[in-house]
Amino acid sequence: MTQKINLVAILEVKEGAWSHLSEIVKKCMMKSREEKGNHDYTIYFQKNNQNKIVFIECWENQQVFDQHCQTEHFQNLMQVVKTYATKPLELLNLVPVK
Repeated sequence: MTQKINLVAILEVKEGAWSHLSEIVKKCMMKSREEKGNHDYTIYFQKNNQNKIVFIECWENQQVFDQHCQTEHFQNLMQVVKTYATKPLELLNLVPVK
């Protein structure tokens, strides 16, 4: 049995960047939710801070996640956020406590 991939991705962006990023972020979220093997793709802000965007994702397995990373909508998002990011995307790959 393959293990699901549970991720938290944290993107810190420049002040006021959300107005430039909101459309592409939301588009990536909607398209990602349609992908086969996606169980969750939800985006949050840190409370009172629109400059910290948090992606909560769950994928069926590593192969499905790897395929997601090659999609046009994900690649477009990564290209656009480069302009606004204040530091590299932080990716936390979570495993359940047993």
